[in-house]
Amino acid sequence: MLAQVLRETAVTTTSLFFILIGALVLSKYITISGFTPWLGGVLQGMDLSAMQFLLIICAMYLVLGCFLESMSMLLLTLPIVFPLVVSFGIDPIWFGILIVTLIEVALITPPVGMNVYMLASQIPSVPLNVVFRGASAFVAADVIRLGILLAVPAIALWLPSIT
Repeated sequence: MLAQVLRETAVTTTSLFFILIGALVLSKYITISGFTPWLGGVLQGMDLSAMQFLLIICAMYLVLGCFLESMSMLLLTLPIVFPLVVSFGIDPIWFGILIVTLIEVALITPPVGMNVYMLASQIPSVPLNVVFRGASAFVAADVIRLGILLAVPAIALWLPSIT
């Protein structure tokens, strides 16, 4: 049994390192190619406000969250998105809180929704579609929380500001 556990751990660790290495190579390529400054120029040329930009980012992360797991999503998108966030004058701490919240929503959104699959594996007598239906209330609550976080950034920044 120990050998099987070690084998599964090695496979999981190897796949995570391949994702990490791939993301680092992609990040270097994006930096060298000048894609981020070009994309920033395009977005600046569109005369988007910071809120419009954030809404586009939120939609992108919610869609990506349906198909990618959280670490892959972060490693693949942050090298592109973060410099743009800074160029729009958005607080990086607040943006980090926003991204964590978006990823939490992604972890319970179908079809990937890894947390929902983990829950369903613990209670095999309940069909997966019932578990996803039960999680839909949490998705709705998280979307409302995202709206509040976007509308009133000071809520997320209050605690870091008192230190």
